[in-house]
Amino acid sequence: MRLIGADTVPANTAAFDFRLTGHGWAVLDVQIGDKSLSIDSFGDCSHAFLDFLMAAISAADGQGYFEFVLNGEPAGWRWRLASRYDDRVGYHTHLIVDLFRDAFQLADQQPVATLLEAYVDADVLARAIGDGVEAAFADTQAGDELWGHPFPSRAQAALKAALATARTPIAAFDFSQPYGQLTAKPI
Repeated sequence: MRLIGADTVPANTAAFDFRLTGHGWAVLDVQIGDKSLSIDSFGDCSHAFLDFLMAAISAADGQGYFEFVLNGEPAGWRWRLASRYDDRVGYHTHLIVDLFRDAFQLADQQPVATLLEAYVDADVLARAIGDGVEAAFADTQAGDELWGHPFPSRAQAALKAALATARTPIAAFDFSQPYGQLTAKPI
């Protein structure tokens, strides 16, 4: 995961379109700025929607790393999200999605390809994931039955709470001071 480059501007648009397609199966179309990704079939054996919501909570927090594997039996997509603050662009997330031949043997293989790499505003990403998951389960009973697991309502509530909470200001350090005398001041 790389720090954002001086000429990079995080995308300020994102959409996650999840569609339940059969018992324990779904498809996903992702749009982040001008980049897109389509996953034509992923399964429920890894509690994928909970994983997506936990990743969204990590992004909304703005200071962390989250990784999970979306299982396509046998293929797998490793999602890596590194969220941080930068004085120039604010809170943003570096998202990388790698394709693997076998979701159950990631440690033994290199990715086949990186399918998506994007920098995106952290809250924009978190809201897009949350909205997409919620839309997939709009009819909660039918969604629970079709997916095979209940809607992750507590994770969705935690995400909504995180997005509704003001961020704690990050301290900026004055590096013009000699070592040992650095002072932090809120920005």
